[in-house]
Amino acid sequence: MVVPVDQAIPNLLLRQARERRNLTQDEVADGLIQLGAMGATGGLVSKWERGVCRPSRFHRRLLCRFFDATLEQLGLDAGVSSGRGPEESIRATLLEPARASVKLSWLVWSGTGNAAVVDRVTRLIDQLSETVTNYGGNLRQPSLELLACGYEMLGKVAFDRLDHGTAYGHFLEMQQLGEALDDADILELAAVHQRDLLRRRGEYELAVQRLRSAASYAPRATGAVEGLRPQTLARAHAEHAYAGNVDVGVRLGIEGLAFARRYDSPRHVSRVQRMYDRLGGTPIGSSARMRDLAEALRAA
Repeated sequence: MVVPVDQAIPNLLLRQARERRNLTQDEVADGLIQLGAMGATGGLVSKWERGVCRPSRFHRRLLCRFFDATLEQLGLDAGVSSGRGPEESIRATLLEPARASVKLSWLVWSGTGNAAVVDRVTRLIDQLSETVTNYGGNLRQPSLELLACGYEMLGKVAFDRLDHGTAYGHFLEMQQLGEALDDADILELAAVHQRDLLRRRGEYELAVQRLRSAASYAPRATGAVEGLRPQTLARAHAEHAYAGNVDVGVRLGIEGLAFARRYDSPRHVSRVQRMYDRLGGTPIGSSARMRDLAEALRAA
């Protein structure tokens, strides 16, 4: 069904479902063709996402199968779409620039320490919380995603200020939003941030456990986000030795090398190498455990 240009409402949920899987519009079309939608094209998917054309009932059913999602989760529910007014459309259109603004705020803060950007993100979170409470339909999911992004930024700022309690609270909010959205990327990022807080407090075992608990999200996370977890886990393993638990540190350092090799990360191999070099000058440098670590480094 073709929609007049002045009435077109972008389907953000459909677009985000595609982007979460790192798919192009052509790849979605190819998937639909495999499900029986002969003639589907990337251009047609683009029209659906831009709201200038609405999928037929047949295509809606195949989109749900392809993304393993409901009509409402993909913004294809007729009841929700028909109830959107001009104000909601404007709000939805502004969500994407707001997301970019939140991410840019972190860069401004880390570069200049300008507290004004923190205040702006805090106000944005308050406004979004009100939006989520008062509005539903297609606007709810992108608003929650932006909320998670805002809490991540505030958590990083609090961590930078060494306010670990406040930072953990923000990252917990981020985790809870990820659970509500069932968003693997948000959940993995929250785990990585929580791990950094635990590491800073010297709770290395808990840091490792937190990262391992996030492994279940890996199959659905994007490659860039999933790569952070094992790399951070490799670093956490190596740090056990510096905390004084040498035997555990060496054992986990060897395990960390396996993650570093898996993700082709010379930087994290070098971290374990530095640990080995430092411990090599101590009385335990000639121990059997250190010889095991030396062998693992040669294999890396």
